Amino acid sequence: MHKVELVKVWVNDPSKSLITWAYLDEGSEVSVCTTAFTKQLGAKLTSANVKMCTSNAVTRVNWKIDCMHVQGVDEPEIFQVQKTLVQNSIVNVDSSIPTDELTSLFPPLQDLTFSRLMSNQVELLLGQNMQNAFRVSELCYGENDQPFAFRTGLGWALWGNSVLTQDELTNSKVCVNFIRELDTTETSCRQVLEVLAQDFQDLSLPQSTCMSQEDKLALKIMEESAIKVNGRHKIALPWKNDKPGLPNNRPMAEKRLRGLKKKLLSDPDLCASYCAKMKENVDNGYAVRLPANKPAPLARTWYVPHHCTSVLTKFRVVFDCSDNLTVFH
Repeated sequence: MHKVELVKVWVNDPSKSLITWAYLDEGSEVSVCTTAFTKQLGAKLTSANVKMCTSNAVTRVNWKIDCMHVQGVDEPEIFQVQKTLVQNSIVNVDSSIPTDELTSLFPPLQDLTFSRLMSNQVELLLGQNMQNAFRVSELCYGENDQPFAFRTGLGWALWGNSVLTQDELTNSKVCVNFIRELDTTETSCRQVLEVLAQDFQDLSLPQSTCMSQEDKLALKIMEESAIKVNGRHKIALPWKNDKPGLPNNRPMAEKRLRGLKKKLLSDPDLCASYCAKMKENVDNGYAVRLPANKPAPLARTWYVPHHCTSVLTKFRVVFDCSDNLTVFH
């Protein structure tokens, strides 16, 4: 199974968004969508004049969408995609669309449910120019050789072997992906692969490992600051310097908090579970309540927003340490 998620896509106006299946392909350097999807979206196309290298061919691409927005159907974060190439078709991974039928086969995944669309066709491929959306915040996995689920910025997806994909293999159907954007001066994938291979010519030489200066500094900080307090180990954060100068992310955290408050006020049961979990964190010493009149030191404070997991999964409070501050600028 490949990583396929349900997303909303629009160019300028979120009210004119389309919902479609998107394939998250970390093997692709660029994002690609179908011509048919572009027409439905009503997106303005601009000239591309680039060559796209796949695992077995080089194709000229004449059109692209300069900028569009992508958001998971049940997720708050919005991602901007710069330069999406337009092709008549993309790699066929329609069989990887997640379904309740598939998750019911594996006990660890049975709590997950997935929406259905009238058209089970993947019309959007998201590549490395959407890398922020690939961040994994939760994992759900079971036995060896079974598919597992993970949550990215676009929602839940499945990946790995499954009963359905094993059936496909018996029909001699396999999928190998590699997409790379080439300069128009290059003529073949072989030239690209030859250039890439030059970076690995030294692998035949004896290999040795050594620590960088930053690694040595981090190790020194840990060794000098490690202490044990009330049965717990404590070390200092490995800052590169003593004055890190953190940006002020409080407005972002407050905005997230207002959204969480609105959600909890609309669901008393969820609010009670959330409050009980936060009280448990304080009672166990995992968190400390700070005095309201004690100002936080500027440039040395980072606020961590938090939220609860989807109602489709076991209740958890998730602390979002990787929240992107630039989204709220």
